Amino acid sequence: MHQHGGPAAASEARPSAPTAVMPAPALGRAGTDLRQALTQEDMRKIELWTARHGVALADWPAEPVDPFFNVNTPEDAAAAERIAAQYPDA
Repeated sequence: MHQHGGPAAASEARPSAPTAVMPAPALGRAGTDLRQALTQEDMRKIELWTARHGVALADWPAEPVDPFFNVNTPEDAAAAERIAAQYPDA
């Protein structure tokens, strides 16, 4: 794990975008900055905001399956189903 600040995740050193963000009030000062970045700066890339605050990177191996496999298309969904069938007990 690389210590830089707040939490983040990666597989094979490729950072994965957060899948959840706490409500802004729960983040304290960072939440205020997040709200400002979204509403006043029109910032839409979470990587830009986390770079501003730093992150602690937890790195997972991408083998045998990338834990952050991204499903955006019907082909991706079919690939995800094939992967899931290989690991029925997961």
